Amino acid sequence: MRVRLGTAMLLLLAGTVTGQQALSSERYLVLATARTKTLRAELDEAVAKGYTLIAGEPASDVLVLEKKPDGAPRRYVVNDRLVSTVRNGEYKGYQILPWSLSSSQYEVGAILESLNEGELQPEYKLSSTAFTRNLQKDLAEASSGGYRAVALTGLNGQAVLLEKSGSVGESPASYQLLATKKISTMEREIADGAARGFRVIAATGTGHEILVLLEKESDPAKKREYRVISTSRTSTFEREINQAAAVGYHVVRGTGAALRKGSVLLGGTYAYEQAIIMERLADTPRVRYLLVGAQREGTIQRELNAAPAECAIATMFLSFQEAIILLACPQQ
Repeated sequence: MRVRLGTAMLLLLAGTVTGQQALSSERYLVLATARTKTLRAELDEAVAKGYTLIAGEPASDVLVLEKKPDGAPRRYVVNDRLVSTVRNGEYKGYQILPWSLSSSQYEVGAILESLNEGELQPEYKLSSTAFTRNLQKDLAEASSGGYRAVALTGLNGQAVLLEKSGSVGESPASYQLLATKKISTMEREIADGAARGFRVIAATGTGHEILVLLEKESDPAKKREYRVISTSRTSTFEREINQAAAVGYHVVRGTGAALRKGSVLLGGTYAYEQAIIMERLADTPRVRYLLVGAQREGTIQRELNAAPAECAIATMFLSFQEAIILLACPQQ
């Protein structure tokens, strides 16, 4: 696949992990390579050794796996032409993992996971456009046909993945798409949407903007509160996330975003921020977060395996500078 921005290139230049070097008894395994064919071979080898795919950025050929010897065996396909795959219905026998939806400068990619016997075959639509208003229109049309949005990605344009599970009796979903350059504005608009019964289901960075997708809540009795955490420093990012977690907020998976900020003080160059959305819902157990942020896949793998056993990966995304993984741990 085409490398997304500069982050994956830094990962790749740092040295790839070969199948022989990487496979071990460790809990986590990180694969990163510039050749999709090589990545597919290493992924197959890892699965044969009892690893399950749990996170990553397929459009940048960076994957994270966890050792689960007792899990049901699955087959995976690293797909770097998702637009045509969905359009032609070439995903039969597989489901698309929503967290894996990602975009490069030229393509939309994802991971396809094999269905076990008896599992229903989902149907998919993928809307990809350079204009937010067109995406909102596509969402409304697909929703009327029984599809629900499950993932969002963006870079030079935006793309939303929609899924129809085959369940009967579901009413059409209602969506709202928000886009702004200012985090404070986004937080205010999300709060307004939550007050009207919407919940955040996905977000992405689209260059200078953050794009957030909200869905009408099926249970109007649920009251959700949101915070948008955004900073240019990884250490500050982790601290502010845990300050919110201490009062009951949880990271919403699939809302990590890389933002590019222009600055006259920097001589016309860009500063960069990472952002993520957190949600508070009554009676949800509190957690704390560990942040792993690095450019080298070897460093990422080492730090993940050094994390306490009770912690689990909550989400992963690429900033403009490094891969960021957040692990959720029980709050002591």
